[in-house]
Amino acid sequence: MKKIYKHFNLYAIYLTLAALLISGSIFAYLLLKDSGEKTINVEGTNLYTQRFNATDYQKELFTELETVINNSEATGNEIAASVVKNYIADFYTWTNKQGSHDVGGLGFVFSPSTLYIQSQAKAYFYKDLTYFIELYGAENLLQVDSITVKYADAETNFVMGTNEYPSYYVGVEWTYVPNEIFSPLSYQNKGYFSVLVRDGKFEIYRYFKE
Repeated sequence: MKKIYKHFNLYAIYLTLAALLISGSIFAYLLLKDSGEKTINVEGTNLYTQRFNATDYQKELFTELETVINNSEATGNEIAASVVKNYIADFYTWTNKQGSHDVGGLGFVFSPSTLYIQSQAKAYFYKDLTYFIELYGAENLLQVDSITVKYADAETNFVMGTNEYPSYYVGVEWTYVPNEIFSPLSYQNKGYFSVLVRDGKFEIYRYFKE
């Protein structure tokens, strides 16, 4: 009888675990389904993915990028400028981040540079973010409000090894939602970005403050 009882207990445990896994999978699916996450695909290739908890302004910019990319008459300058705007709106916004590890905008960065930019962000701009979230609440932190493109022009092609890529130079300024805790004047509000085109994807590969 003891053997049967033990087998029954194990069977009950397996059923419970299976139920939890199924429930967890359903919950994860529903969460992703309702998250509003969007992707931009061109000829079956996923170029960009919108942050699952994007701000309204980020959603607006992502829709703009999708429209520009799908416009056969759009210029490289226009696409490069839109990519930079999407990067800025995500990278410099803290209100929808989970902590210092949650660096925004990396999907718009030249992939070989992603780890470097992420580590630099965690060491500087995102360094105290986890503490700020705990102290003030994420909703009370920095959030990009508007972005103005000053210019977007073609520049000398970017060369890496034997490969050469079209490149664009984009100058932008931005503002933050008014904030009583974090003065927007104390944080960066302009920058200059170089954007290359690789396999049909526009990616930021270089950045200057001034």
